[in-house]
Amino acid sequence: MMEDRLRSLLQDATDRLPGLGAVDHHIIRRARRRVGIRAAVAAIAIIAMVAGASAATTRLFSKESFSPAEQTRTARWESIPAAPIGGRAGHVAVSSGTEMLVWGGDNGSDDPAGLIDGAA
Repeated sequence: MMEDRLRSLLQDATDRLPGLGAVDHHIIRRARRRVGIRAAVAAIAIIAMVAGASAATTRLFSKESFSPAEQTRTARWESIPAAPIGGRAGHVAVSSGTEMLVWGGDNGSDDPAGLIDGAA
């Protein structure tokens, strides 16, 4: 008696579930929507990058004049003081335009921690 009642309830619950095709269609529609959203976001990002690059280029070239007088400048090398630290690879360097900060890196030694010094 109890077993028949449970079997009937289970059958009623499974009859109310959508068919397998409807579930597959829902999954496919959701996947297509996600792909569409991702494509739209990527397109917006590309448009923003192109617009930013265009604005930066316009701003850069609109302030400079390329007159023949400016083309007569001569280039020259200048000596700078020796670096206060030894050569290294894999370091972090930041420049302010007048000064450069170098920190860390590797000078080929066997120390696994690398270099933990720097200089300006």
